[in-house]
Amino acid sequence: MKDDIEFKSTEVNAVDLENTKEAARLKELGNAAFNENKMSEAIQYFTKAIVISNLPSRDLAILYSNRSAAHLGLYEQRKNEKRIFFGKETNDERYQSLLDAKQSRNLWPTWPKAHFRIGKSYSSLNEHEKAINSFERALAFAPSDRAIKDALDDSRTILQRQLRQEHLDPLENPTTMNDFYQQMSKRTGMSVEQARLVTQQILENHDSAEAHVLRGHQYFCGDTGVQQNYELAARWYTKAAQQGNAEGLYHLALVTDQGLGVSKDRRLAVDLLEQAALKSPNHSLHQNKPNPGVAEAEHALGMFYYDGVVVTKNVQTAAYWFRCGMDHGCSLSASNLGIMLMNGEGLEQDLEQAIQTVSHH
Repeated sequence: MKDDIEFKSTEVNAVDLENTKEAARLKELGNAAFNENKMSEAIQYFTKAIVISNLPSRDLAILYSNRSAAHLGLYEQRKNEKRIFFGKETNDERYQSLLDAKQSRNLWPTWPKAHFRIGKSYSSLNEHEKAINSFERALAFAPSDRAIKDALDDSRTILQRQLRQEHLDPLENPTTMNDFYQQMSKRTGMSVEQARLVTQQILENHDSAEAHVLRGHQYFCGDTGVQQNYELAARWYTKAAQQGNAEGLYHLALVTDQGLGVSKDRRLAVDLLEQAALKSPNHSLHQNKPNPGVAEAEHALGMFYYDGVVVTKNVQTAAYWFRCGMDHGCSLSASNLGIMLMNGEGLEQDLEQAIQTVSHH
């Protein structure tokens, strides 16, 4: 886990010089432990520095901020080790992180990093409305800070999904290969068993873009004889995308948007979605079948523009992409477009057309 931990020098009175030097020494040890993913050790060093008396308020604010980051890092480690039970407790590392972040903010109210830390703590607690508020305050003090902007976009996306009761985005990567077979069955009309057999036949053609996409799914989900590996999944999606395959572009956009196996880059994800959306909606070999990835990319672009995440919010552009998605077989796009027609949002209100649109699929 990486985080930018800093400790800025501050002018101090001679009487506090020794204390400040000792705090700086402990801080450096804490930073080193943090960078080595030794979160418990980092917390101990930061705590020893914090209790030193007569430290300048800004130096103390940075120490609390660093310890806040370490608490979140420790939470993530324990979660990955499956040592965390579901639910929240007051001794939860996330609450400790939040307390430290607030203390940092109180000591240095105009420091953007303190507000950013509060936002990260609220985000980890799934309190995204509060997280957004803190990220917006941080951005007011540091308008060009990319990390703050990205964190704000993430929380806005999650909050909008929750408000739409889309806790799991139906258009995200399949979580298991069986999910993929179910999706394929629904999309093509074949049985799940037929979908499974067709998949094996495609995989035998090692050089085809379709085979690359399926191999990506296998590594993304994990499959019989295939261990889950997001980095390898991203590589296979990239191979398909480089061949101009819409489904490869779409799934590469998803892993890029989430930072799974590749560096997280939401702007690149939007660019990949646009490339996928510009592909023919009809399958190259079976013109009466949809080209996988096109309608899904169109719907995803609609969501980006509707939520105003990464791109500037534009409901008219969102409506355009939802209409494209609906025309190419995406029922979620039809539902969203129908709601916009019903509310007169980005489109002229038309209740009759709204009902027809919602029942389109």
